[in-house]
Amino acid sequence: LTPNPTTPYPQPRLADEVSTDPVPMTTAIKAIARTVVLGNPGGGKTTLAHKLVHLLTTCPDDPHIAGRRLTPLFVTLRDYAEAKRRDDLSVIQFIAARCNAELQLPVEPEVIEYLLRTGRALAIFDGLDELLDTGRRREISNTIETFATRFPDAPMLVTSREVGYDQAPLDEQRFRVWRVAPFDEAQSRDYARKWFAADPDL
Repeated sequence: LTPNPTTPYPQPRLADEVSTDPVPMTTAIKAIARTVVLGNPGGGKTTLAHKLVHLLTTCPDDPHIAGRRLTPLFVTLRDYAEAKRRDDLSVIQFIAARCNAELQLPVEPEVIEYLLRTGRALAIFDGLDELLDTGRRREISNTIETFATRFPDAPMLVTSREVGYDQAPLDEQRFRVWRVAPFDEAQSRDYARKWFAADPDL
């Protein structure tokens, strides 16, 4: 996300309700507290979430968000909703189970809770829109809001498509909404050029 001469692609920009112009992503992520990122399908929401995880795990000494060193906790909401329905797991239990299953890191739920209570973790909830049933989406939105109340010092990021978000929105008094801005013509040209230049056979 750090702009420099070797950055392979244009840096995405985010816009909120009060910004007159979109701001670079590097500026927006420094202000993450209770944040929702909306965008069109394929607009880069999940890529942003994965990039934040990469940034926080590979550069742990660089305080990217709110001047803090944070451990990213990534929750794919489609998978969590299924685990909640099947096994009645809490968010913390789900994260601990995923650490064990996917990373081969046996982590007790109490450790996850400690990181969240002390504001040392960034909770990322990806893909609210992928819960196609509106009732289920409202249920998970309520779970996220309860989670935010329980862990007031932990920054949070939620991603969703813009279409349908208003059917089960998070509390606008607590969550700041950003939208992924489309590339302008120069950015689109730069992106396409670099994308195709990456294959020497083209």
